[in-house]
Amino acid sequence: MKKIFSVTCLFIFFVQISLLAQQPNCKIFRNGTFKTTVPGFGTATITRDGKTQTEVSDKGVKMVFDVYWISDCIYTLKPQKVYSEKYKFPVDALLTVTITKTTKTSYFQSSTSNFSNKTLSSEMIKIK
Repeated sequence: MKKIFSVTCLFIFFVQISLLAQQPNCKIFRNGTFKTTVPGFGTATITRDGKTQTEVSDKGVKMVFDVYWISDCIYTLKPQKVYSEKYKFPVDALLTVTITKTTKTSYFQSSTSNFSNKTLSSEMIKIK
């Protein structure tokens, strides 16, 4: 009985260590300058500093968002200003971004919104 208890405790310990090791290190991507390619939008440079995120695409579209972090790996974006007639957001638009995986120099994200059923996934490569 004592041996079964020891093996069970050891198993639980290794499962917990394994789960902790798989948690992405999202905090290192809270601020910085990133590049990403989004189908239909082109390549964009994103600068996030504190509570503001600015996105500029190679097609000349500029957008500014308010950033609010819900957890280490989830944040929301509320559009402040979109400098393009082609890309408009509803007045109450809110985008939710979940960081799903990190590497030393990039992160993978999944973005949803309160005005569309689509999910957009992309890799954000940190350049600064």
